[in-house]
Amino acid sequence: LPLTIQGVYINNDLLFPAGTFSVSGFNGPTILDPWESTYITISFNAASSGLELDLSALDQNTVHIVSNSSSESDYVITLAGAAL
Repeated sequence: LPLTIQGVYINNDLLFPAGTFSVSGFNGPTILDPWESTYITISFNAASSGLELDLSALDQNTVHIVSNSSSESDYVITLAGAAL
């Protein structure tokens, strides 16, 4: 079955932000046949010195890939970055 990626979004840490993550390269629903791939870009923009850690328990600094997957319709990847 084809995989339909319906959305890609990021949650950024709001408690002690040293910067923000952003996503580019996703332009609406994308349909992928088996073995087909696509690319997105995640960028980190530093605002001050510090670390952005993956706080997935709080759903902070995560990218979500929302699809029609029967096993994981909201695939979550934790993000970390360093602002020096």
